[in-house]
Amino acid sequence: MFNYIGIGTTQFEVNVSNLDGGTVKLQYSTSTAGVWNTISEQNSASTINFFWSPTIAEGIYYLRAVAIDDDGNIDTNPQILPIVIDSTIPKISEISVSPTGTIDCSQLFTIYAKTYDTDVKSMELQYLDPSNNNWVSVSETTNGRLVALIKSTLTPNTVGLQETRWDCIAHGLVQPTTLKFRVVPTDLAGNYSYQPEYSKQIDISFNDTSVPIAVVYNLNDTNVWAQTIYANIKNVLFQYRVASDTNPWINLPVQTSASATYGNIGKIWFSPTDLSVLPAGIYQLRAIATDMFNNVDETKAPVITVVIKVSDTGYKTYYSKKSDSISLGLKDAMFDNNDVTLTYEVVAKEELASPPKLRFLVYDGQNYITKVVST
Repeated sequence: MFNYIGIGTTQFEVNVSNLDGGTVKLQYSTSTAGVWNTISEQNSASTINFFWSPTIAEGIYYLRAVAIDDDGNIDTNPQILPIVIDSTIPKISEISVSPTGTIDCSQLFTIYAKTYDTDVKSMELQYLDPSNNNWVSVSETTNGRLVALIKSTLTPNTVGLQETRWDCIAHGLVQPTTLKFRVVPTDLAGNYSYQPEYSKQIDISFNDTSVPIAVVYNLNDTNVWAQTIYANIKNVLFQYRVASDTNPWINLPVQTSASATYGNIGKIWFSPTDLSVLPAGIYQLRAIATDMFNNVDETKAPVITVVIKVSDTGYKTYYSKKSDSISLGLKDAMFDNNDVTLTYEVVAKEELASPPKLRFLVYDGQNYITKVVST
């Protein structure tokens, strides 16, 4: 196995046993048989540090440390270390983004980078922070960062990375912005350069003019939940009111932190106030989402109706009230490995203003998530 030496100075540590004075030479050769060229010579000690900044041509070489004592005795079997001297800086050949055009901050975007250097061990994605003009590494979600990494195909120390992709979200932006990104490759010798010739750059524009929607739901218990499918939700406000009441909606505490994340950017929000505080009756519930651009429209928030009943013994039950104007029936179900195909029939007593949405509950015995789809 070869050890790679790149541009700059490399430190070598030599351990010497059976000390008897003398010196130690660090030498190199193009073959294990010699001829050996001395790089440096130091007085003998139990541990010696040599420093070498190679000025010889790139290629395969061999290093050895030879101990010579005060009586002129020479180590006849010194350890030989095979090395590769590599002074070529790796280069990104292509960088692109998908989708093209202006990126919606509420959704994922993907950056691709290619290199034709076969000895690249890692590629680092960075963006230029416009507030301080510093380059910032794109990693997993961290407070204060404008862009976060969702997932990447990058595997550190893998040789021959031909293409790497980063799935990201620009969750920290609060206004239309164009950010500069670059990909920095590093090879096995540790060579890299931030110059655009090697670390190719790309400008990406971001905006968000869409209104986020939080879908509220209740699983026939006291808890109230909401689901969002946007990357840059700032908070979710839960509200309720008595059904058919014309009074303003009553606010529950605002949630600024999601309870769970699914599908990379989807989030589950949990109302800190549950239905147990309400008396028997019929209530309407909704959740209003606000994103980092302060886009919000409470009139677009879906509303559900929940019935709270109290038995003669004082036991409360909770269930979602079915619609009087629309019904849904399951006609067929097909199961194939991890896929489930469901066929539904929708019957409406009046003309629908928009296609109905279906909400599915997926439960694995311990955890559950919901998924809302349009018909």
